[in-house]
Amino acid sequence: GKKYKAMAAVIDMFNHNPRSSMIHKFNEETDQFELKTLEKINAGDEIFGNYGKLCNSKLLAFYGFVLEENIHHTVDIWATMLPEAPNFLVKQKALQSNGIFDSK
Repeated sequence: GKKYKAMAAVIDMFNHNPRSSMIHKFNEETDQFELKTLEKINAGDEIFGNYGKLCNSKLLAFYGFVLEENIHHTVDIWATMLPEAPNFLVKQKALQSNGIFDSK
């Protein structure tokens, strides 16, 4: 089926833990949103969600918080690549094939 991003009510109330094994999906057969985890959960345990492998700048922009020790923290570096640059078309094709070329 098709993949969509959506905010599901109540699901966003789980605290984020990048090590959580919780997965989520929409089950088209039952018409329900499902959460599953490979972790053992005891009564009284906090259940964590996993918002994905996001760096702190994306966590801040999308969810309004950062993690002090983020295992997925990265820093984006922006650089202009001019069409006159050596091997521009080769570089552009390599970037496009990896889904990271922005033509704007």
